[in-house]
Amino acid sequence: MGDTPNNNRLTRICFYLSWLVISLLQANFTELLADEAYYWKYAQDLQWGYFDHPPVVAAMIKPGYRLFQNELGVRLLFVLSSIGFLYLMEMLVRPQKLLRFYLVLASIGAFHFLGFLALPDMPLLFFSASFLYLYKKYLATDGWIVSILLAVNATLLLLSKYHGILLIGFTVLSNPALLKRKTFWLIALLSVNLFIPHIRWQIAHDFPSLKYHLYERSGGTYHIEYTLNYLLSVLLVFGPVAGIVLAWHAIKANTRLSTFDHTLKTILIGTLVFFLAMTFKGRAEANWVAIALIPALVLGYKHIEHKDWFPRFTSYTFGISLVLIFIIRFYIVYDVLPDKPVFAYIKNKLHHTHSWAKAVEEKAGDKPVVFMNKYQYAALYEFYTGNEAISLNNRMGRKNQYNIWKDELQIQGKDVMIIPNFDCPNMDSFATGKGVFQYAYIQNFRSSPTIRIQPSINKITAHPGEEISIQFNVYSGSKDFDLEANNDLLPMVHAMLFQKDEFISDHNEHYLLLNRMVNDGQKYTLSFRVPEKKGSYALYLDIATGWLPPAISSDKIELKVLSH
Repeated sequence: MGDTPNNNRLTRICFYLSWLVISLLQANFTELLADEAYYWKYAQDLQWGYFDHPPVVAAMIKPGYRLFQNELGVRLLFVLSSIGFLYLMEMLVRPQKLLRFYLVLASIGAFHFLGFLALPDMPLLFFSASFLYLYKKYLATDGWIVSILLAVNATLLLLSKYHGILLIGFTVLSNPALLKRKTFWLIALLSVNLFIPHIRWQIAHDFPSLKYHLYERSGGTYHIEYTLNYLLSVLLVFGPVAGIVLAWHAIKANTRLSTFDHTLKTILIGTLVFFLAMTFKGRAEANWVAIALIPALVLGYKHIEHKDWFPRFTSYTFGISLVLIFIIRFYIVYDVLPDKPVFAYIKNKLHHTHSWAKAVEEKAGDKPVVFMNKYQYAALYEFYTGNEAISLNNRMGRKNQYNIWKDELQIQGKDVMIIPNFDCPNMDSFATGKGVFQYAYIQNFRSSPTIRIQPSINKITAHPGEEISIQFNVYSGSKDFDLEANNDLLPMVHAMLFQKDEFISDHNEHYLLLNRMVNDGQKYTLSFRVPEKKGSYALYLDIATGWLPPAISSDKIELKVLSH
């Protein structure tokens, strides 16, 4: 095909229209993934922040779902933003052969799947591409308008996903001369001011996102599989073939003569190395490196566009990618794999969600469903049935947005159906498309969602086997509690002991909590015998109501057991 303006216009229309139609069909006929349902739940209560993520993902779901109360509505704005993202990539590359560039875009699997799923990664990609587009203009023209647009874009980037700070940070690191521009400080000041509503939300909720992402999520001991899984995930995100080759040539490219190209290379290498280093603290998710696809494509494409082998390479990789991507796209909609244990995990992730929700609803009736440590299940159930559900998070799981929402508080005193996430002997069970689930009915459900235990000390040093006493007080920011309303679910204080994320023991001395103890300002004392084995431990004082596992009721006490 030639390169005349008319041919380019027709090629462009055909590509973007095809991408739009395919993505809309995929969005409509694919059941929600667990995280998508969780973000849909976000959108039912728009705020300036959420436990796991900033608010753009919720803000993008809200208007689409108002138009269509189904999977398409949840994903509508993500599909549209994927079109904008691909067009921005075209503007950044300015390819000489438009059709060839589109074949490369279509050969990168991550663009297909992030392009229709309602996840924070799509707005992150979109605002990363628009940031770089504006930054390129800013390098050429140091003007007020482009500076203001950059500030707004930087704020939206950070409000999409916190990983956006890497793009901004590596951009400044690659070009320290930016610090000499007056408009740079305008951008920084304006961005900080625009970001203040989110900061205020974090302050009001005691910085849950900061604590989770920097400390709680990444704690623990190092395992070699963290690094190996990360390296494999990078290959998958850049795969099947084209993205890997583009990234390799982008890294090899000589960028000394171009400030913008040097920035792209810094972002690519910096992002990959940063998350590689993060594997020494914990797991790194595959999608975290998605922003590295942008500099890999822009810089890599520019440096191999004129290679003799590139046209043939483009054709081959497009053919291979098209087959693989089509198979995956088809399977995401239709479960064609046999019912074998080896396929159980992927089938449960992608399929039978609607039938699963209906099976749970048949057992629950109009009772709220309490899922233990399963925030995705709670959101999926609510999406597909419209019925009330919560995630009852305990110390064996982790906090999430359900610890901030009032959902748990609103079911106090109601009759509920509870679904545990561990095996409970003699509990009834039922089969669903996602496996067998145990359940029980609880009348007059009671828990302690607003009750917190405040130890008087956060570090303890003791000898093996020594009995120590820990003072604490009990407080609540709400008056909506009644700890004594159900004799079968009376609250007890438990001492939960962990070492390197491994559960060690649960000590319960039948320390009963009473209503009068909350907010009375008094100090109470719990005795605890430390382990015989020396080492560093994490100790928590948590509240368990009846047979339910201890909730997440206190901050960590660092316990160091000395040698004999």
